[in-house]
Amino acid sequence: MKVETPYSDFSQNVNEAVDVLLDARFSDNVKAFIYIMWFHSFCALETHIFDNPDDLDVKVNRCDFTTATAKLQKLLVSPEFA
Repeated sequence: MKVETPYSDFSQNVNEAVDVLLDARFSDNVKAFIYIMWFHSFCALETHIFDNPDDLDVKVNRCDFTTATAKLQKLLVSPEFA
């Protein structure tokens, strides 16, 4: 999760934040946050699927899955998501 060569202030801040979150004192808080985020992500996705059933594409090949997960990863590490 850390930036290997942090050249910018943002990269350095990310590395510092990761170090803090990996501290044993915060492990319960981090786990609780992760559980809450996954729950709300699931609820949002579930609601979207129920509200927009025509958007659901059940014919997903390996390439499509990789593309979708890459886009999700890009979102999760973006400054906007943070």
